[in-house]
Amino acid sequence: MAAAASAASPLPTERASVTPPTPGIQPPTVHASPRAIAGPLLGAAIARQDSLAPLFANLAGLAQGSVALVLPKPLLALVDQILAQRLPVESKPLTGEALRKAVARSGLFLEARQANGEPRPPQTDLKAGLQALRDLLRPAIQPLPAGDQRSVEGEPAQARPAASPGQNASTAPATDPRPAMPRPGLLTPQPVQEPSLTPASRPAIIAQTLFEQAEAGLDRIALGQYASLPPEAARGETQAPTRWLAEIPLALHNGTAMLPLEIERDPPQPDTATTEAPIWRVRFGLDAEPLGALQGLVTLQGRAISVSFWAEREETSRLLRQAGPDLEASLVQARFESAALEIHTGQPRPAKAASGQFLDRRS
Repeated sequence: MAAAASAASPLPTERASVTPPTPGIQPPTVHASPRAIAGPLLGAAIARQDSLAPLFANLAGLAQGSVALVLPKPLLALVDQILAQRLPVESKPLTGEALRKAVARSGLFLEARQANGEPRPPQTDLKAGLQALRDLLRPAIQPLPAGDQRSVEGEPAQARPAASPGQNASTAPATDPRPAMPRPGLLTPQPVQEPSLTPASRPAIIAQTLFEQAEAGLDRIALGQYASLPPEAARGETQAPTRWLAEIPLALHNGTAMLPLEIERDPPQPDTATTEAPIWRVRFGLDAEPLGALQGLVTLQGRAISVSFWAEREETSRLLRQAGPDLEASLVQARFESAALEIHTGQPRPAKAASGQFLDRRS
């Protein structure tokens, strides 16, 4: 499970002046961290972010022809490209290489690769695909009449006030059905959703719904990129682990579920006398029937591995314990020098949030 993408900052580093300019004197400058640059710009993203599962449900309806009979060919082609980026976990075995490619095309590294001159067409990157979908739909969006507060589904719209990244809580109310914002130590499995569009949906409603869901998905990816940035290190502190937070769409028999991943690599230890292999940790969460909500942690150091599962349902824990010998045998066949397996019922204890991260009153 050490199939983590290479460390690449998803946001560029810029310079910022720390003192006002004085004639004839060059003011000192410091490198503003990507976190300091991006943080103040994310208030609107906090208010709009949402899971990509509802969008994938509606895109599947479009692709299957159950939503509308006549749609522009460019839209249908783009829908197929986005759906093709799902990880088909039921039709073929999930390998480390497949997972590595899924993380690489999750949108987490789009801007970093574009800055390096690498083209990322919509069919090879989820964020690029959502941007293309948003841009394709934008001309078809009609503004609501003044004073009309109805949502695109015909129900009262819920206000979502924006928040500043410096606050210690998100603005989402306790009844908000959206998943908690991405942050280290908190994984929110996102199950398959039913499509909100129907065969009776008008073209304007289809365009408005997909546009808003694409915007919400792009905001969620941006928040995941922000959470993946290195924390602001205080003077004298040890180096923080390298971390990536991504969400992978999974193609299941009944729809698309979102798999949150947190990939972490411990920093090198300069004080140790011997050179040891770095410690990798991969946390993941899944909510899919018939297993229900499930979270896992894989820890890898060299050829030593440990795997832990937490299932909310006792029945699922029992099934995992029954499958334990087969899983341990597969680890032995993979030639790990040591392997450990643990099965728990409930949820893992949430990790303490790092300094500078968003917090959520619901968690």
